[in-house]
Amino acid sequence: MESGSRNYEEQMQKIRLLHEHIANQRKDFIHKESRRIANAWDAACARDSDLVELSRRLRGADVMSAGFGMFRDCLKYKLERQGKAYIVVDQYVPRQRPAMSVNASTNSCPPVRGPGPAPPAARPSHGRSTPPGTSGSLD
Repeated sequence: MESGSRNYEEQMQKIRLLHEHIANQRKDFIHKESRRIANAWDAACARDSDLVELSRRLRGADVMSAGFGMFRDCLKYKLERQGKAYIVVDQYVPRQRPAMSVNASTNSCPPVRGPGPAPPAARPSHGRSTPPGTSGSLD
């Protein structure tokens, strides 16, 4: 195929349509996921990451075209339209903290008790006093 020939132009059109289809799939996913999150939660926290720095650190990963920035923008405007909180968390805050719950009236994140042993009512009851596979006698 030579540049400028009819076959070349047809192939270039097919490639353009494939790229457009992929871009539309990405936009559709971003809008559906941001809508799902906005409807399910009273607030959402997003890390304030510099995408240029992130793409530099992750050589080989195409961070800029993955739609992270577009996702954050969509989530933010959908939460704001519903009167819900969109909280930006500093990227240098340690991530090894316990789970957080958001107080929507103050946009603050008080620490919440982390996972622990299940209360007795939540433990499964099998109606037996000995472990399965044992006869019940310890002789």
